Amino acid sequence: MNQYYYQPGMPIQHLPQQMEPKIYPCVVDSPEQLSTIPPMPNTVYLGLSRDGSSIFQRRMNNDGLMELKTFSLQQEQTKKTDMQEILSRLENIEKKLEAKNESANAS
Repeated sequence: MNQYYYQPGMPIQHLPQQMEPKIYPCVVDSPEQLSTIPPMPNTVYLGLSRDGSSIFQRRMNNDGLMELKTFSLQQEQTKKTDMQEILSRLENIEKKLEAKNESANAS
């Protein structure tokens, strides 16, 4: 009997309640360490890398296959303004000139 189809006179069947997944967190050196844990349905294994830069998620999908996802922290890069870029280049030129002057004075 299809659980979504109802005919008068038939008892109503309730849909099965969806279970909340169990979450098992751990600290790992690599995502391969999560593969040593035996898989269980409705369970999510979260591995936080020791350096704190990545999170690995391993779970059983609806096909019964294990899937592994990697989430990495993105470093925020600030773009230099034109003035900051010019000042940075001037500092590099000054350092090179000072190094040349020191080597010329040493000779």
